[in-house]
Amino acid sequence: EKQKKTRQKTIEKIGKKVKLAEKIRENLNLTGERITAGFRDAIERKATLDYMRISGMEETIRWNEDYEVSVKAPEYEGGSIRSFSNLSGGEQVLVSLCLRAAMTGILSGARFAVFDEPTSNLDKERKELLAHSLRELFGELDQSIIVTHDDVFSEMAQKVIRLEPAE
Repeated sequence: EKQKKTRQKTIEKIGKKVKLAEKIRENLNLTGERITAGFRDAIERKATLDYMRISGMEETIRWNEDYEVSVKAPEYEGGSIRSFSNLSGGEQVLVSLCLRAAMTGILSGARFAVFDEPTSNLDKERKELLAHSLRELFGELDQSIIVTHDDVFSEMAQKVIRLEPAE
């Protein structure tokens, strides 16, 4: 009888440990999702602020848990959401640059960036806004290289290298 009670207590202790281990495992599994969601939300907020500053439009960037990007404009069709593929080329470029800037600032300690034709599909006004906002948009970069056909970045550059066609 005494051995039976001892075994029963041991079984109960093991059962409690198993339940605790399952709870810990469940919380650990959720931790990755929570951390990811936190970073995604922070990136979304920073990208939205930058997008609104550069575009001059009161739109918010949405980046859902399936990593689909969209833009929500309060006045656009009653506040409906436009998917990334339904944005104009210029809007896609701005959203992408703002997301990249946010990711660089939040996820990376990199102090260096390379931009290849960052003004493609942008109208003249947005090109100039981007050129003037780039330093602020990408924070405290030590160095950036911009490869472009646009002269709009020449004013802000410390060094300009022009490639002439071979004859």
